[in-house]
Amino acid sequence: ASLPNNSKFDAVLVLDAAGSTIGENLSALLRSDQVIAFGDSAIAAPTGFELEPNEHPISTEEAGDSIFEQVARIFGVESMRKSWRPTGQTLGALINREFYQNRIVFEPTASDYSGRSNFELIAVKAKPATAADLKGESPDLEVSETVAAVMQHARKFPEESMLVVSASEVHAERIRGELNSKILEHAELKQFFDSHGDERFDITTLSRLTHRVADRVIFAPGFGLLESGKAANELGELSLPSGRRTLANMLVSARKALTMVTSITADTLPTEPVGAAKQFVKMFRFLAPPSFQGETMDVDPMLGDLALRLRKLGAHVTLGFTPRISMAVSYGANSAVIVPDWALVGDDLTEKIRLRPALLESMGWKTIRVHALEVFADPQTLAIRIGDQLGMRVSVKEQRLFDEPSFEETDAAWGDASGSNDQRLLGDKPPHWG
Repeated sequence: ASLPNNSKFDAVLVLDAAGSTIGENLSALLRSDQVIAFGDSAIAAPTGFELEPNEHPISTEEAGDSIFEQVARIFGVESMRKSWRPTGQTLGALINREFYQNRIVFEPTASDYSGRSNFELIAVKAKPATAADLKGESPDLEVSETVAAVMQHARKFPEESMLVVSASEVHAERIRGELNSKILEHAELKQFFDSHGDERFDITTLSRLTHRVADRVIFAPGFGLLESGKAANELGELSLPSGRRTLANMLVSARKALTMVTSITADTLPTEPVGAAKQFVKMFRFLAPPSFQGETMDVDPMLGDLALRLRKLGAHVTLGFTPRISMAVSYGANSAVIVPDWALVGDDLTEKIRLRPALLESMGWKTIRVHALEVFADPQTLAIRIGDQLGMRVSVKEQRLFDEPSFEETDAAWGDASGSNDQRLLGDKPPHWG
C-alpha cells in the first residue's frame, strides 16, 4: 500500500541502518521529524540499489556513507556493549578483539567451562595444485568433504538449521552441484533441506551472505595449497576490500557452532595474507578448547573458604573464572555460577536479579545465589546445599564434623603421649560419686 505524501509519523525506526543509505530511506525520512537508526558497521555496509530489474547487476559507484553513519555523526550514537544471545557467541574472543576492539561483553557458556569447543576444523588432505594453478581454488576433496559434513548433519541433527559459506563462487557452485546429486540418492533427507523456514539450508558466498543466522555454519574457504606447499596470499572474497566485514558477518551468523572445512593447516597458512585473510589466519589459534586462567584477581576470603569446602566435597571450583563471574563450580555434567549478593553484576537491579541470571541459565549454567550471612554463619551447610544442586547428593552422605587435625594440633607435637585419657579420668573419680 502506498502512503499519501502528507502522511506524518512521530518517529521513523530504520533497522539495519548500516546497510542502507539516506537515499534508500528518504521517503520515510520526509514523513517524520525524528529518526532512530539501528545498525552495526562492523558487519554491514550499503551496496547501492537499482530501480529497474536487470539480468546482470549494473556496476554502480560507491554507495557512500550509510544512514547509520550519518545519523551517528550528526546526533551521536548509543553503543550496545553486551551480547544477549542465549546460546553464547562462537569465537566470541576473536570477534571481540578483531572487529570490536574488545568493547563487547560476551558471557561464557557452560560448555566453555567444560572445555568443549564450538569451533571445529575438518582437515582435508588434498593434493597441492599444479604449477599452472596460481590460486589452488576449489580442490575436489574439499568439495566432497563439505558435502559429507552437510549430509551427516542432516542425518544426525535435522532439528538444527545449517548454512554453508565459501570465499569462492566456484567452490560454492561445485558444492551445490554435488550436494544436489547426493540428495537425489538419499530422498529421505530431502525434508531437512526444505525445512527451517527463514533459516532454510543454503550455500552462499561471503559477499552474498546478508541477514542470516543458523544453528551451525560450515565455512569452506575453497582454496587449497599451491605447488610450494603453502596457501596463496589472496584467498578470494576474503582478500577483497569488503572481506573484513563479510568475514565478521559470517562469524556472527553461527548461533551454536562453526565448522571449517579446508586443506590449509597452521603450517601451510599464507605467508603474506591479503585483507581479511589475516583474520582467517588467526582463526587457527582458536582450535583448542577455550581456556580461562582464573584466580588471577583478589579472591574474596569468604568465597575462598566456600571454594575449599566444595573441593573437599568433590566439586571442581574456579575462583575468578572471568571478571564478571567470581566463582564457577562443576560436578559431572552440571556447571553453576555462584552469585554472591555482595557482588551482583549489572547496570540496574533488573539486570542483576532477573536478566543476567536468565541469560546464564539459557547458556547452560545453573545460577546459585548465596548471601553473605549464610556464607559467614554456616558455610558448610551452604556447601552441602550447592553440592546437592549440582547432583552430588551430599546431604544423604555421612559428613565428618571436623577434619583430621594436623600434627601440630596433636598431643605428640607437645611431647605428650598420644591417645585419650578419658578412662583414667573416670577411674580417678572421688569415692562419694558412687
